Amino acid sequence: MGKIKVIILAAGFGERFSQSIDKSVDLSDTEKENFFFNDGTDKPKGLLKIGGKEILLRNIDQLREIREIDLEKDVALITNHKYYKYFKEWMDQKELNIHVIDNGISEASERKGAVVDLHDAVSKINLNNEEGVLVIGSDILFDQFKIKELIEAYDARGGETSVFPIYSNDGECASKVGIVDFDPETKFISKFVEKPKESGSLKEFLVSPALYLYNKEALGVLSKCIKEARGRLSSLDSPSQFNEFLVKQEVKEANIEVLEVKGERFEISDYKDWRNANDYFYGNEAREHKMKWR
Repeated sequence: MGKIKVIILAAGFGERFSQSIDKSVDLSDTEKENFFFNDGTDKPKGLLKIGGKEILLRNIDQLREIREIDLEKDVALITNHKYYKYFKEWMDQKELNIHVIDNGISEASERKGAVVDLHDAVSKINLNNEEGVLVIGSDILFDQFKIKELIEAYDARGGETSVFPIYSNDGECASKVGIVDFDPETKFISKFVEKPKESGSLKEFLVSPALYLYNKEALGVLSKCIKEARGRLSSLDSPSQFNEFLVKQEVKEANIEVLEVKGERFEISDYKDWRNANDYFYGNEAREHKMKWR
């Protein structure tokens, strides 16, 4: 298996999630503990517990299973200045030696976008010329599909293309996800659109979650993407905007191969998403426990 680095994007301010919590309804003590720190600060989505375990920890546990990844040397998390100390404290509590990067942004209005965060993180992780980078959104989690499968697919291709997992739509609204088309012969993505506003009655589409394995050529285009978007940084709010840019390049660097996967996937944007995921994992793990002791 080829060597890769891992970057966890956790620099958002969770505005949509905070706004989705109905302040007129009393939260349970468990929810209060889950959503807020002791000082009253709202928690970043990566530290929300789903089924009793933080989203971030669920994904870190998957990374632990990959022998070639050293959490201390190969993994970095980039966050904003507001949440930096909280992530550091949490890492210490869990005895995790993962590098936490502060992007220096204290207010949501000041943010430069996830693509800039990705570029800054890549510049700080001592990436060599042969390494790819696995990018994970801090608010996404999976059941059944394993991150290791994506790395194995990338390695099988010799790092010659980037590789993204894709799912068939399961009742989702196209305007809330990144959707893709790909060439059935080459398996290369031919179109990538992040949360299309004019999705209309689109029912059948393929979903690209916030999990991307970029090869070195794709990473070399990051600076070009940012330069061309200068003056309209809102277009860099999500790494998916970089994916759109890559596909439109129509050059070797844009080769992104798909890995079709199955299983449950959750991206936590609001309170409803959290409840659905929480109920699923509590129920699923209870069933697994029951089966284990039969």
